[in-house]
Amino acid sequence: MVMSFDPQDGRTFKFSGLTATMSGKSPAGGIKRITDDRNADIVITENGDEFTAVITYNSAEDGFTTVRVYDNKGSRVNYRLKISGGEVCLPDRVGVAEKNAELTENPIEQPLEQVSEYVVIGSDKEAVEQTLLEVKILSDSICKDISEDYDKLRAIENWVAANIYYDYPAFDRGVPEETLTLAYVLKNKSSVCGGFSNITAALAAAQGIEIYNVHGTGAEGVFCFEEKPSEAVHEWNFAVIGGRVIWLDADFDSRNYLRSGGYRESGVPVTKFFDINGEILALTHRGQYAEHRDYFALLAAE
Repeated sequence: MVMSFDPQDGRTFKFSGLTATMSGKSPAGGIKRITDDRNADIVITENGDEFTAVITYNSAEDGFTTVRVYDNKGSRVNYRLKISGGEVCLPDRVGVAEKNAELTENPIEQPLEQVSEYVVIGSDKEAVEQTLLEVKILSDSICKDISEDYDKLRAIENWVAANIYYDYPAFDRGVPEETLTLAYVLKNKSSVCGGFSNITAALAAAQGIEIYNVHGTGAEGVFCFEEKPSEAVHEWNFAVIGGRVIWLDADFDSRNYLRSGGYRESGVPVTKFFDINGEILALTHRGQYAEHRDYFALLAAE
């Protein structure tokens, strides 16, 4: 099973009995270690910029487990697996992948007056124009010397994951609408998932990339939908490049957190959710609807 279509990641899992074999591109700096909840036997082989990890389970007891991949720069990526009937495999997507794919075919076009509220609360024309100018300047800076839209999108998702902080105080206040706006995110470098997806979409739109915002729910913790975990309201994105849908979630790739008292906890971002396989996304992301925000049409609106 392909986990990511990003050629800079390219991770796959193959399963045979109680053995899972993971392979792909080594993370920057190389792999530090790989662990598993069930203390499986793990053998890692690195060859240049590629790696293979053979994970062999010693118990066939049914249940779930998490494989954690740590790199030498301090990042960690989790993969949820299942053991059932004496075999290790991926958890069931419980029909979510198909429904997520369907919503990409009929996105809602947001009215410009609503799009404006995602830029600046109050829709002051001068403030909207100034904010979109800042978005364009930032987007051009992120994408400097990058020619392909796919690579621009990756650079934008990476920048958001590395530079924006999940705003727990805002979450605890019930997520004031202002915290989702482009103006707020640019100024404070923090927001909740809706702000992450909003700034990601605007930065991509500034490069002429076709991108959408998805509203739905996300499984909390390391769990997957088959385990019937708690689900929280969540937002993420998909883009269309060359006719292909590319899923991305800068929030889930970020490891930055704004805590109470203004304390910023900085972590090393990952790239698991950039161009993630829709089958894998469906383990943790359940979409309800998608929408398109034509941010830069506001500059031509009367």
